[in-house]
Amino acid sequence: MLIVNITRFLNNLRMLSSQLSNFTPVLVLSVKSQQAGKHYVNYLLTACIVAVATITLTADAAPLASTAAAKSTGKNDVTSPTSEQPQPRSARSIRLHYWQHPCGLDVTADASKSVETQHMKVVRRAVVALEMAASLETDLVIHRWSESFPPTVADDSLPWLPTPPVDVDEAYLDAAYDQFFIEQPKMYEHLQIFAVNFDQIYVDELKLAADGKVDPTFTDEYSSLKMELKWLLCNIRVDMVMMGHKENLPAVTEAVMPDEARDMSNLSERDFRDYITIRDYVKLLEYVSALYATAATSSQK
Repeated sequence: MLIVNITRFLNNLRMLSSQLSNFTPVLVLSVKSQQAGKHYVNYLLTACIVAVATITLTADAAPLASTAAAKSTGKNDVTSPTSEQPQPRSARSIRLHYWQHPCGLDVTADASKSVETQHMKVVRRAVVALEMAASLETDLVIHRWSESFPPTVADDSLPWLPTPPVDVDEAYLDAAYDQFFIEQPKMYEHLQIFAVNFDQIYVDELKLAADGKVDPTFTDEYSSLKMELKWLLCNIRVDMVMMGHKENLPAVTEAVMPDEARDMSNLSERDFRDYITIRDYVKLLEYVSALYATAATSSQK
């Protein structure tokens, strides 16, 4: 009954988030107000996702408690990649792409921990990445993009980016969980594609900031966003190994992003590319966190 009630509450939050996005004709909300309202709901939604998984996954209580203690000592129980922070393409021509090997070349799983515990690590890391991405999106909308886009931009997309699921309710998540083993590599590959986009965005931000054309503050935020995505990919990769994915794991290359979408001279087109990328990335993270929370709790039933 607890799961049913909380799931209904999550569905109501999703409906409210959708209504906030489509309520413009009535309230004539500004872009800033829409974004602030939507991400407040997203914050509540992700917090509830973690609550659902934490309440029902009693076996993970000790790792959750150790997370708080680890923070005070500067450590983290979430699996972290061992390689250093990714750099612009010009500085890593010989290095491996961070989205292809986020944990390094050798991926091992801790045999002493359950798959459910690893699912929860993915949930927590996805929520951290989501909060960071949503915050950056809001800041960019307010400080850089507020007057850049027409109202129809909400319906636009980039053809090379994966389309995140919409209307993710309890029935959708249950159906996705039934295909969880198949769904895992798809989510991993989709996150890799977004990593390619963010790598190019970061390179562009460095160039523009060096030329004094954009606020350098966002360069640091994009760098942090990339690192959070790397940690998330690493945790999902470990999770897939524990689930039995041994071979033929996705290894997306830079070629997934077309040449015409790189090094754009038109700043308006570049802003459009960046907005769609981070907007759809936020949606994908909402799905990833919700599905892994479902996997963590369903496996206990």
